[in-house]
Amino acid sequence: MLKRTTSIAFLLVCGLYLGFSQNVNMKHFTTSDGLPSNEVFHVMQDSTGYIWFCTNNGVSRYDGYEFDNFTDGVLTGKALLYSYQDYKDRIWFASLGGKLFYFKNDSIHKFEWNNKLVKAFEGSPIPLKRGLHVDSSDNVYFAVRPDGIYKISSSGDLKHWVTPGRERTFVNDLGNKAIISRYSIHGDSIFVIKNDSVVYSLKNLQLRKKRGLSLIEKLGKDHYLLSSGVHVMEVKDQELKKLNHDKNNFIIEMKMNQARNIWLGYKKHGVKRFKDKNLKNSDLQLLKGRSVSSVLKDAHGGMWFGTLNKGCYYKPSKGIKSLANSNLLSSKNISYARIDKNGKIIIGTADNYINIIDNFREDSEAEYQRFQLNDSRPVKNTSALMQNHRIYFATDLFLYQASNYQYEDVRRVELVNKRIKNDTIVRNTGSVNTMCNLPGNQIAMGNAYGYFCSFSGSVTDSMNIKYIEWFLKDRVSSIIYDSLRNSAWIGTYNGLYQHQLNSDSLIYHGRKDSSLTQRIVDVKPLANRKLALATKSNGLIFYDIGKNVTTLINERNGMSSNQISSLAVNSDYLWAGTNYGISMINISAPREHIVQITTSDGLASNAINDIWINDSAVLVSTTKGLSYFNVKELNFNKESSAVYIKTISVPNQEVIHNPENKFEIAYPQNSLRLNYTSLTYDHDQDLTYKYRLRGLEDSWKYTSRNEIFFSYIPPGDYTFEIMVRNKDGVWSEKPRVVEFSVESPVWGSNWFITLMAVAIILIISSIMYLLFRNYQIKTQAKHDITRYQHQALSNQMNPHFLFNSLNSIHRYILENNSSYASKFLSKFARLTRLFLKNSQNHRIPISKELESIRLYLELENMRMKNKFDYTFDIDKNIDPSKIEIPSMLLQPIVENAVIHGIRYLHDRRGNINITIKKKGPLLQFTIEDNGVGRNKAAEIEQKNPHQSFGDSIISKRIELLNQLHNSFISLNYIDLYSENAGVGTKVILDNFPITYHYVEDVDS
Repeated sequence: MLKRTTSIAFLLVCGLYLGFSQNVNMKHFTTSDGLPSNEVFHVMQDSTGYIWFCTNNGVSRYDGYEFDNFTDGVLTGKALLYSYQDYKDRIWFASLGGKLFYFKNDSIHKFEWNNKLVKAFEGSPIPLKRGLHVDSSDNVYFAVRPDGIYKISSSGDLKHWVTPGRERTFVNDLGNKAIISRYSIHGDSIFVIKNDSVVYSLKNLQLRKKRGLSLIEKLGKDHYLLSSGVHVMEVKDQELKKLNHDKNNFIIEMKMNQARNIWLGYKKHGVKRFKDKNLKNSDLQLLKGRSVSSVLKDAHGGMWFGTLNKGCYYKPSKGIKSLANSNLLSSKNISYARIDKNGKIIIGTADNYINIIDNFREDSEAEYQRFQLNDSRPVKNTSALMQNHRIYFATDLFLYQASNYQYEDVRRVELVNKRIKNDTIVRNTGSVNTMCNLPGNQIAMGNAYGYFCSFSGSVTDSMNIKYIEWFLKDRVSSIIYDSLRNSAWIGTYNGLYQHQLNSDSLIYHGRKDSSLTQRIVDVKPLANRKLALATKSNGLIFYDIGKNVTTLINERNGMSSNQISSLAVNSDYLWAGTNYGISMINISAPREHIVQITTSDGLASNAINDIWINDSAVLVSTTKGLSYFNVKELNFNKESSAVYIKTISVPNQEVIHNPENKFEIAYPQNSLRLNYTSLTYDHDQDLTYKYRLRGLEDSWKYTSRNEIFFSYIPPGDYTFEIMVRNKDGVWSEKPRVVEFSVESPVWGSNWFITLMAVAIILIISSIMYLLFRNYQIKTQAKHDITRYQHQALSNQMNPHFLFNSLNSIHRYILENNSSYASKFLSKFARLTRLFLKNSQNHRIPISKELESIRLYLELENMRMKNKFDYTFDIDKNIDPSKIEIPSMLLQPIVENAVIHGIRYLHDRRGNINITIKKKGPLLQFTIEDNGVGRNKAAEIEQKNPHQSFGDSIISKRIELLNQLHNSFISLNYIDLYSENAGVGTKVILDNFPITYHYVEDVDS
């Protein structure tokens, strides 16, 4: 019985091909898709793989994704009737009016001898189809109606084949092709020309008046097919034969493809294919009601049909047919389709009808019937089941059966619930989502509430059921019987269960692997103890039951979608229906070879509801009709596809790239954009590409985009490689390669590096020199400070001071004032010792400086017999013992106040005031005396000169301190006057940095 069913299914599918051969799903391209005009005169594929369309509004080039239209410039307003590629890969176009154009270097050019051609035409020229050829000497052959054939040499010499009376037709054999003349009236002879000479002539059959020969196909050596529009004739071995053909249809296209099939395109009657070379019987007719002007079979087997008012149609090569807009179907939304044991096709539709189609035989009308199920819910996609001589149908509400496959008597089946533990009853068992045959005439069923089985055989109008109590809370999507393990595998919303029939036990496999907890919509057992599990949104899972290992196959591996609706198994392939077509997965190597079948291959829709396979017959239920085909007749594209680089650009500039040569990118433009395409046309989704940029990284990256952008590429040499995987899972045989280099920036060149090295050396040398020079200056400053300290000490301890002090001591001794002399001598010795000690340090506490000044003033006041007073005014915020100043800094100023100011007073008592203030982080020292003033002292000292170096020494020391510490210490002298007479001098030492001293020296 199985063998009989298989043969019936095979014959049925063959019958479908014959009886409904016009139900081919084709892509349709119009102006809304990018064509410049819906009036297409010719379709051609060039050697690269682009498809060209000659239209009533210029020409268009198609790469499988978008149309690149050439309608402006030299082609503005031009109707192009024919295209042709010559031996130099130039693509020629013949326009209405007889002008020629060609495409080269991505632009359209005028033929240089157009003006000469136009002047030679005697009528209103119309180019003939395939009436253009360029030989290896660049001679151009051009056939127009009504003038005939012209030959134009590369230098512009023109030759015209014309005979008096124009009652002759010329076939010009050009080696690999032939062109033909076309005249307005019938002729009586056909002349065959080779190498510009007539080699033989044929007596022409009488053609209809004003219908000369206008189409030619060269089938082989001295073998031609000719057409006048209503007649088709064959020239073979110098004999002429009229072929039988339907004279009521006017032929506007005649083409033989690589399979040696003859295609004839008709005005308003579509296109027919003839495998019979005598053109007696057509095995395929397409596009009824369309005027098919051009037929092309592309490099991958796809067929293109240009029309005169409806754009262009593309028929994929897979050979898939569809039933969609047919009176055989009550709805286009097909839930499922099966072939019963009598060879009838059972089709469930979303409108609750069951459609029965029978008698698919050649040259006969199909017989069909339908009935509507008595509820308002759709038929489930997997809820049709055949058992023995019955077929069951299930909906969301009820279960139905037809006995002995007699569909005139479909009756509802009542499900009788058997009560067991705790009087629990299966709820809503009339609703059945999925069914499966079990041994012993049992049927496993699942619905929204769980899983249950029929038992004790089948009953005509009722069915006893039992249920699994611990499984009522899960929604069942799929059940399949596995004879190898005598188990029912159950797919649910929460994962995979196994009902072991021998022990009537249940195993939840989600505990073994977390991936088996997903929503499973279909299950299929495979060989080698494996299961295929379809998930709702995470792709396909292969489950090795013995090893408890799962393998995920999803979009990353080549699946058309992760959302799977149904599964089917045939031979070595697993078929997965998705919301984006069918994925055929090689079971032995699931990640290596996946074939996609979509609407571009002929499916009625990419939204798949169900797949059913019996032997080689495949029925695909979609939301827009039923698709059907024979697996053995599927034409898979086993040839790899190449990637073609469309454009390469750097910022603000497109690169003119010769694939044979490497190009260079200047460093400021070191970002790169590449646009590419695969030039395959049997896809309706993005293809998968893999690429890498060798020199930057060696690993492959994957993308579905037709553009790659590298934002920053370091200087160096690079090789860009890219490959494409076609819909049938075949990768490019070898990658497309683009070699380029990124120039080093100016600062990366050798001369710049050398210059920078020299500059850096000079800069470092200069810095080192400056540092050394600064060190010398600071060292010299320290040395000068020390020297000036000693000079100050010498100045303080000058012989004059020593002489006066010793004279004072001597005078006290002579006056017998030994106590006073002893006191003076003691202070003098202490001052001398303090001067010597302070001079050993660069910096001393203010308290030490003030101590030496106080001793000095006491001695001078004793020597001058108590002639002046002195005071010290110290800011309360200043601790003299904790702030340092350079040693012997103030003493010379005080000495000048005594020697040059107080010393010359005679009319008033002298006074010296020393003030120290804090101004933020700085100090201010003021020494003010009420002496005679600097001007009066200068007059006196001119008579009795006293050389003093105190002023110059202190100024020099301050200058050196400013250099050494980057400070701004200032020294100012202010002369005090009263009624134009000098009354003293004020010296201000300002902006002196505060330096703290925390360990005070101990005077030993």
